[in-house]
Amino acid sequence: MKNYILLLLLISQPFCIAAQPAPLQIPEVLKSVKAAVARNELSLTSTTPLTEEQWTAVEGLVAAGKIRSFVFSGKAGDDMALARLVKLEPESIKFFGGIFTEAGAARFAEMKSLKHLITSHAGPPTAKAATALAHHPALESFASDGFGTDGIDQITSAKNLRQLSLQHGLACDANVALLSQHPAIEKLWLWPHGPYAILTDAAIPSLATLPKLKDLTLDYSRFTYDGGLKHLKQIRTLEKLSLGNAIVSEADLERLKAELPNVAIKYTPMPEDKRAAFERAEVIRDRLAELVKLPDADRTAKLAELKKTDPALFGAVSTALQRLQPNSKK
Repeated sequence: MKNYILLLLLISQPFCIAAQPAPLQIPEVLKSVKAAVARNELSLTSTTPLTEEQWTAVEGLVAAGKIRSFVFSGKAGDDMALARLVKLEPESIKFFGGIFTEAGAARFAEMKSLKHLITSHAGPPTAKAATALAHHPALESFASDGFGTDGIDQITSAKNLRQLSLQHGLACDANVALLSQHPAIEKLWLWPHGPYAILTDAAIPSLATLPKLKDLTLDYSRFTYDGGLKHLKQIRTLEKLSLGNAIVSEADLERLKAELPNVAIKYTPMPEDKRAAFERAEVIRDRLAELVKLPDADRTAKLAELKKTDPALFGAVSTALQRLQPNSKK
């Protein structure tokens, strides 16, 4: 019997092999941009924008492989890339680095099949750029560390948005408030790493209004039970909660676990070397919050005093104020 089964396997092997699609051949002109195809996803990496010849080769490769997913690294992702992508009907796009403008970002509105979009250190952080994703009919997942900084409300207006990842300054209390009552979000990751990222207990009540939230990750933040975490018990759909590199007291963590017995809770305390930098950022944040409320003359006087008493803090706060000035003029 064993020999018979082995014979059948040997006989069928050529047919199995014949049924496998032939691997796509990367055109010579695309080898300089490190073109690669894996699982119907085309990735391109370049220090310069793609040429017309290279884009023609990309379009031929896409047609041959029925590719609908794209990864652009470096300057491979630009306005030309977005313009050419429209007719390729992408379902997934990942930008790691990029130099596209508001005009280029407007092309997202034409990509009616786009379901997944990731931007990392790419695209303009403006509300106008984000409007291209407003009420997008297909968008299901979005991840970014800066694109559309002033237009997260536009991006989250996509009613089919089920997964959302906001990083660095995007993961702040103000943006989380814009998620309130979103009808579809199931998975949310907030990673407010950096000196200007502010995520506090104040964000938790808004998260508690998400009717379908199942998986929640809150990183690089300080939380308390009474200040915010207690509101998580209102999320009846919650299945997983991750508090990574966070600061939560042991007593508050135990209270949280007792209130959420059916939720898988993972807590990773913030390492001491990162905690020092985090607490410094908290000081900058609190001093900044104090200064922005003051009249100009009083703010100037406070800054002059701070420059004498703590030059390093003065420098950090001054830089943060400069970052806020463009937004305050809107």
